[in-house]
Amino acid sequence: MQAIEAPKANPENLLDIVRDAYRAKVVVPEFQRAFVWSREDIEEFMASVLQGYFVGTFLLLDTPTHSPMFPFRTVEGLEQVNRLARPEQHATVRLVLDGQQRITSVFYVLYAPDIPLRYARYPYTFFLRLDEALNGNLDEAVVGVSQRDLRHMAEMRELEERQQAIRFEILRDSSRFYRWLYNEQRVWGEEDRPRIRNGLSTLTKVYGPGRLPVFRSRRG
Repeated sequence: MQAIEAPKANPENLLDIVRDAYRAKVVVPEFQRAFVWSREDIEEFMASVLQGYFVGTFLLLDTPTHSPMFPFRTVEGLEQVNRLARPEQHATVRLVLDGQQRITSVFYVLYAPDIPLRYARYPYTFFLRLDEALNGNLDEAVVGVSQRDLRHMAEMRELEERQQAIRFEILRDSSRFYRWLYNEQRVWGEEDRPRIRNGLSTLTKVYGPGRLPVFRSRRG
């Protein structure tokens, strides 16, 4: 029997884990329940991440694709955004033993698959209100809007046009985000750009209790 590396819980780059889910490199064991988080769950989790709070650890197990320790499936929503991705393209995959709801939430926010969330009939798009974030109001800054809610979607699109908000989707490509932040937008100046950059850098870590630079209120 082929030896399989024991599961480990180590700090990692959160965006790299989610990108590997997009490549079908990170997968979910079949014994795990389906993705069940609601819009409110995702908003609260993303606000906690952006504030640098400890959001728990992720337990991943490397296993050969051809003879995995457990049967597995891809992250929910992958077929809608990357139909060419196949686990068998990789010699090994990583099974999510703990953290599936959190990883799938970030995947949903960044890749926006055309599937509804729990208690909803239509997909959601998630935005970050930079005006609220820079004032330290992270609980109000993460906004999920049903694609069927035309009024609220129009409001968020207006904020986008005024460069007061961005879609989380832009953050899956750091070069695209930095191009927007430093070359395209004209609202946030030299004082605010580093604060935006540092605040969003919290997405690149899976934390222990230590804090990273986060969004701070202009008042203190």
